[in-house]
Amino acid sequence: MANFPQYDNKYMPPKEVIRKKIKQALISKNAKTFTSLDANADILVPIDDVVTEFRMNYKMAGGKHILCTKENFADMLVQLIENQHYPTILNTAKALSPLLAKHNIHCYDSIDSSSPVDAAIVFANQLIARNGAMVFSQKLSLYPSVKNLAKDIIVVAMVQNIVPDLKTVLDQYQPTGNGKPHDMLEIITPTNTPIVDGKNVYTPNEPRYIMLLVE
Repeated sequence: MANFPQYDNKYMPPKEVIRKKIKQALISKNAKTFTSLDANADILVPIDDVVTEFRMNYKMAGGKHILCTKENFADMLVQLIENQHYPTILNTAKALSPLLAKHNIHCYDSIDSSSPVDAAIVFANQLIARNGAMVFSQKLSLYPSVKNLAKDIIVVAMVQNIVPDLKTVLDQYQPTGNGKPHDMLEIITPTNTPIVDGKNVYTPNEPRYIMLLVE
């Protein structure tokens, strides 16, 4: 009776050939060297232009924004309000009250959160470029959230307050030296609401965010 060579592939069943190749691959030494990793390197790729990055991500998330300057901001705000024909408006930005009164735009200073209005004007403390989110502080607000106030939220924000990521925001809002935390923050990213009859449906719980981004 013939003696078959022990490792001759042509005399081995296919499964044994595969097992042999796997075993040889596992025990063989790999001469390829691996690049050393920097444990302190950032996980995310740095953002070159935070303004462009924010505008892109904010729009993709479902937000609307109007880029304006300090010189034409007042005109853009008044034009926006007049074009939308809002019956009722809540203004939480007291600094804008003289401007709105000058143009005969009546606004409430406060409302019952159970009775939302058509539009609310709010200031955003910071904007996050990485995901297009808005950061609101309750320091000067009567309300724990900008949601449930109106179906349209008119956000006034400054380009200079755009930060790269959430970590930057949290680092700036660490507890103070005496142990007291900073004011509560609300971080909101716009969402694309359901479409009915070809149009997005906005509600106080899922409002439309229209931002006046001031350069």
